[in-house]
Amino acid sequence: QLRLVEAQTARTAQQAALARAARILNETLDETSVLDAICRQSQAILGGDCAAAYILDRTGDLVIESAIGLAEENIGHRMAPGEGISGRVALSDRAILTNDYQRIAAPAPDSPFSDVLSCLAVPMHWDGELRGVLSIGFTRTHFVSAQDLALLEAFGEIAAAACRNASTAAGLEQAARTDGLTGCLNHAALQEALAREVQRTARTGQDLSVLLLDIDDFKQVNEREGHLVGDEVLRRVGQALRLATRPYDVVARYGGDEFAIVAVGADEAAAHEIAVRAIDGVRAEMSGFDRPLEVIATAGIATSTGETEGARLLEAADRALLHGKHHGGRGQAIRASLVPERLPVSERSAPARRRAAPLSLEASTQANGSRTPGPRFERTQHPARDARRLMMANTLGARIGALVDPEAIAEAVVDELHRQFGYYLCAVVRLREDERVYAVATRGGAFQRLGAGRWSQPRTVGIIGRALSENRVVLCNDVTLEEHFVETSETAETHSELVAPIWVGEELWGVINIEEAHRDAFDAEDARLLSTVADQAGSALRAAELYSQLERAYIGTATALATALEAKDSYTAEHASSIVGWAKEVGARLGMSSPALRTLHYGAIFHDIGKIAVPESVLNKQGPLTDEEWELMRRHTVVG
Repeated sequence: QLRLVEAQTARTAQQAALARAARILNETLDETSVLDAICRQSQAILGGDCAAAYILDRTGDLVIESAIGLAEENIGHRMAPGEGISGRVALSDRAILTNDYQRIAAPAPDSPFSDVLSCLAVPMHWDGELRGVLSIGFTRTHFVSAQDLALLEAFGEIAAAACRNASTAAGLEQAARTDGLTGCLNHAALQEALAREVQRTARTGQDLSVLLLDIDDFKQVNEREGHLVGDEVLRRVGQALRLATRPYDVVARYGGDEFAIVAVGADEAAAHEIAVRAIDGVRAEMSGFDRPLEVIATAGIATSTGETEGARLLEAADRALLHGKHHGGRGQAIRASLVPERLPVSERSAPARRRAAPLSLEASTQANGSRTPGPRFERTQHPARDARRLMMANTLGARIGALVDPEAIAEAVVDELHRQFGYYLCAVVRLREDERVYAVATRGGAFQRLGAGRWSQPRTVGIIGRALSENRVVLCNDVTLEEHFVETSETAETHSELVAPIWVGEELWGVINIEEAHRDAFDAEDARLLSTVADQAGSALRAAELYSQLERAYIGTATALATALEAKDSYTAEHASSIVGWAKEVGARLGMSSPALRTLHYGAIFHDIGKIAVPESVLNKQGPLTDEEWELMRRHTVVG
């Protein structure tokens, strides 16, 4: 009976840890923080001595991105598919355990895992592909079982969903910081990066240089060749600058035809070399057109003198650039240290100068600077929407990460989508066991009437049915052309529809459905956003499912303990039952909340449970107890 209780208690503790881990992983969308939390929580759940989260890189190798219980220098350690246990998991795409790691994996003496004795490793998938491996190691003698592996696989599902959400959020954040035409950072991101590097330079004393590079007579290129060619010139300039710089340098579009490079750790001479490479690279990129274009770039260079502010560096580089343009330095790299502190007024107001203002979102549709009406711009670049998507993903992740009720999660999802983007209709739709779907949460008058009327339909009907059957996001920007669309009185105004499936673990749970009253309402970014939200919802619903399992585990533990107690001491069992009844009545009379009543209920059940550890000969002894027996009896509260 005690073994039964101990086993049940251990399972309950593991499920509690799994549920807690699911909640913690949903609390952040920062990739590094998520991976660190994955290692900490997996180690805690299984009691391992070390844990490592590997990510597959572009070469196909596994790379340790986060670890616990390993030396810090092992972050970045590479492992080929098939190497060690984690490499075998990556190669076979299946979970593996071993209690003889040294013989099976044969780690090298300098391997991070040279002292591991037992190991568990599971694959992590997101976006339909194998993306990484999670492994737990034991350096002490510890037998790992198939049950342990199943537990790690369950955690691996949650970890993969958290990684997918973090990866998507990082992509959205990068999109909000990137110039859509050139692929370089935008003006706002440049200012952030420059401020960060200036602060770091002040701490470390390292050199820091800023380069401003301008395309000479770019306006004439636009007028002579047309804006499409002008756009392509800007794209190629961005490419040339990225190739000319080092991986840790910052390349940004400063505004119009002007670019900036933040050269980290570069003195004036090193920055001059980078500028020359950049100018030569721009010239080389122009040879790729059908007929070579005479496009020349000029650069200005400024280097920090200790505590120089970012704005001062930009101003100095700008001064050097203008001086070069007016004194025969076109096509060259000009150092600010060789330029007068103050330029003549005529040079400061020169028409060739491009102002360092970010592009106007309201009135720019041509990314190279020509003016046309605003609405067309929204279809090609929309950093404001990207920023709103990122904000919505962060807000939703934090909001649903703390919820354990499926209906509350569904309500939060439609509320955030409707509130942030104002979709005409929005719903979370659940797939039932009878192969029909129904609305769990809705926004928009027509959908809310459907919900109130207990709406349901077969799972194969409509665009919802198509998304469920094809198991993918379905985007329809003209429902009149979609054979699967089913019009009802509530959806008569619908002209565009977007549906994303929700997976909870291995179960196809349902979909998120949004509709708009005009055609061409959605694009690929909307589809990616909805897919991300569906993944976040699935992760939160999985956590809620784990909490439900945890609650059942508590009940199972209580039942097992009560059974064991009753077998040992029928009086105590009857007494506990009586206390439970009275406690619940008193709690209800006092107006206690449901969670408080639940806690009171368990307290009443367990208040004498420690008597399980008291020998029956002592528990049922007739007459006085000896000192030793009394000490045993007194300890029942501690054991309980």
